[in-house]
Amino acid sequence: MATLYVSRYKEGAYQSLLEALEHAEDNDCLEVSAGIYDEVLVLRKPVTIHGHGAVCIVGDLVVAPNVEATVQNLHFENVLEMKEATVHFENCCFAGNYTEHTILAQNSTINLTDCYFESSAKEANKAFLAVTQSTINLSKCQFNGKYYAIFAKECQLTIDHTLFKNQLKTHLYMEESQLTSTHSRFQQAVQAIVATKKTTLNISTSYFSEHTMGTQIELAQSSMILTNSQFQKAKQHLILIDSQASVSATLFTETTDTQITASQNSTFRAKHIELTYGEHHAILGQNSAIYLTECKIMEHKGKEKAQIQLNHCQLHIDNTAIYRGSHRAIFATQSELSISTTHFMTHRGVQLEAVGGNCKLTACEFQSELASAILLAEQVTGTINDCAFIIAAKNHITLAAKCDIDITHCRFDRCGGNAINVNNSAIRLQNITVMGHPSDFPAIFLAQTQFKIDILQISNSNAIALQINDRSSGTAENLTFHNNMDINIDLLNSEAIFKNLTLYDGTYGIYANNSKLTINNIECQNQKLDGIRCLENGHLLLTQGKFSGANQYGLASEYCTLSLEHVNFINNGSGIYTKGATVTLNDSQISKNKQHGICAISSSFNLLDVLFSQNLAIQFDATRSTLQLQQIHFNNGGTALALTNKVNATFNMVTCTDHLHPTITIDQSTLIGKKCFIAGGADYGVRGKSSQITFTDSTFKQHEKDEFYLEGDSEAVLTECEIAPKRANERGATLFDNSTVSLNGYMMYRKRSS
Repeated sequence: MATLYVSRYKEGAYQSLLEALEHAEDNDCLEVSAGIYDEVLVLRKPVTIHGHGAVCIVGDLVVAPNVEATVQNLHFENVLEMKEATVHFENCCFAGNYTEHTILAQNSTINLTDCYFESSAKEANKAFLAVTQSTINLSKCQFNGKYYAIFAKECQLTIDHTLFKNQLKTHLYMEESQLTSTHSRFQQAVQAIVATKKTTLNISTSYFSEHTMGTQIELAQSSMILTNSQFQKAKQHLILIDSQASVSATLFTETTDTQITASQNSTFRAKHIELTYGEHHAILGQNSAIYLTECKIMEHKGKEKAQIQLNHCQLHIDNTAIYRGSHRAIFATQSELSISTTHFMTHRGVQLEAVGGNCKLTACEFQSELASAILLAEQVTGTINDCAFIIAAKNHITLAAKCDIDITHCRFDRCGGNAINVNNSAIRLQNITVMGHPSDFPAIFLAQTQFKIDILQISNSNAIALQINDRSSGTAENLTFHNNMDINIDLLNSEAIFKNLTLYDGTYGIYANNSKLTINNIECQNQKLDGIRCLENGHLLLTQGKFSGANQYGLASEYCTLSLEHVNFINNGSGIYTKGATVTLNDSQISKNKQHGICAISSSFNLLDVLFSQNLAIQFDATRSTLQLQQIHFNNGGTALALTNKVNATFNMVTCTDHLHPTITIDQSTLIGKKCFIAGGADYGVRGKSSQITFTDSTFKQHEKDEFYLEGDSEAVLTECEIAPKRANERGATLFDNSTVSLNGYMMYRKRSS
């Protein structure tokens, strides 16, 4: 190995590089002195060319096939070409030709270390490196200017600590290539990297900035691994077309358009990334899969633009924060969503909106102080589990148009609309808590909905707690409502089966209009008006209940059918009020109500084994009604029964004792009794006017005034009955106006009142 000197001033040195190359042998070293060498050079042998000072090569340089050369400290002004060669460039400068590529290589290996490329050429499709089927290694280099920095096909590129800037179009353009890049900077171009046709990228610890007219990385039918990098000041950060990208520990910020776009069966996987300060979408997906883990998405200002917008996509999010969007957080059509441990906060539109597809939410938190949390429409299926809804300006959850959703173990607090609003859908609620509902809208609203509810608690609601409307139907059990200011459960034109209800406080416990209602086990206390109010052709089947503390009625019904069993009405204004109702009441207790036990108008009652006790006014007050009473007990009230205006009553084994006023009053009505016991009152036993009274095998005794007081042509027919007045020598009847009492076929003595 020899050293050859090239210098125009040194004695014994070659005057030109061309002359030195002609005399060089394999592995010789050419030491070149400073100067401008206007020569076209062809390297046919493996040599090293080392420049001293400012060495400028004006002509072209061609490296012949199968040659390995090393070039150090040279400045090139024109084109370098090689094929099937290996060249090591160290500390070289390349001033690109205005009309051509700077380095053209095919099936070669090029190693560039500490090299500098600069050109102001504006011709399209020209690059500093235009390489095909080659291996390119760059370390500590700079590329400034040109249309492309590197244009590569079927190549392998390794880049570290390199700067790319001021390219007119693209820093790196690759087809069917492999890139490994680390600790590099990409600045000021339309695009940073374009990778197509099965190119693979592995980029780490790199910086991308000022690509304001285009996309920083675009992948088409390619793949990328990106770690620990930063992207900023671009139109778009990343576009995937039928491609795959895995990104971690990377910041994406400051875009004028969508930050990341994935389409045509692309896959985007991200962990520990931040997507911030965009003027459009953070992520836009079409027929693709998006995976986000431990990410932050925030500060997107695009009007009517969701931070994540998807069509026919799969979205998987875990442990991520999505904050402060000018519109929605997520908008998805016909997509599969799986979101867990994610926090949504402060969006001006619905935080999560899905049209069609499937949605699975687990352990998420929604804080939508400017709008609504979730809107699902048009046949969305899915689950919402273990989520917290903190605050919403409108609804927390809205379901519409044939959705089918399970909501379990969720907590709802403060909203300006409904906590849950469901229309024309199917919903299953389990372990739901609604607390602190200051809205004027119902806490939960169901319309045209199939529902199933198990364990629901609603408290401190300013409006209706649960409203079921418009042909809804379903079952609900283990419901607890307390401290609500309006109706607890409101039904209209619907069907519901309830089990294990606890209703404390409110205007009404249940308000049902034209609805079919089945209840098993209810405790209803302290309603401002009624415990239950049923209206307009409704049906109520009630088993096992307790109603107390209602200021008006424990149960009120108009034009409905009621079947009640094992029900207690205690300490209400009145126990039961009906108008135009048909009622069956069995094995129940009505006691200590401040007014009436039952007030019936134009109703039909069938009672079996019912206890009336200590109702302060009339225990059973009936007008224009039909009554059938069997094994009924009345004690310690004001009046046991008041039958007025065409009441038809049949008593069997009815006991009435110890009342303050007439035990039974009857006016213009008919009463037939059998095996009854009427005794011990502070007034008359039966006081009748213009009425027909028939008793068989019954007892009337020990009333303070008399057993019967009849007027207005009343008639009492007693068969096998016992009359035992409290006052001695009394027959037991006080009669006026041609009224009569007959006992066992004999007319009793007529005694006029003094």
